[in-house]
Amino acid sequence: MTRKHLLKARNIAENPNISLVVPLTRRLLWFVPPPTIQLHGQAQIVDWTDEEGTDVFRRFWMGRRILKAIESPTVAAKPGSAS
Repeated sequence: MTRKHLLKARNIAENPNISLVVPLTRRLLWFVPPPTIQLHGQAQIVDWTDEEGTDVFRRFWMGRRILKAIESPTVAAKPGSAS
């Protein structure tokens, strides 16, 4: 989930094709290029109230933190002000 005005959301709106390459380390043969896991697909921008999207985020710790921040934004105190 991201805000629609951010660059990654604008890029997805322009071109939904995405890819991710994760290099894996190896202890032996360290001088050989690393093996990788490669994923590709299409991204979709959904609203933060989307039921399926929020269900996915509820399944992991960081996702729950993100949802909590979105659902109940807090007002930050200005530096130097008394709380």
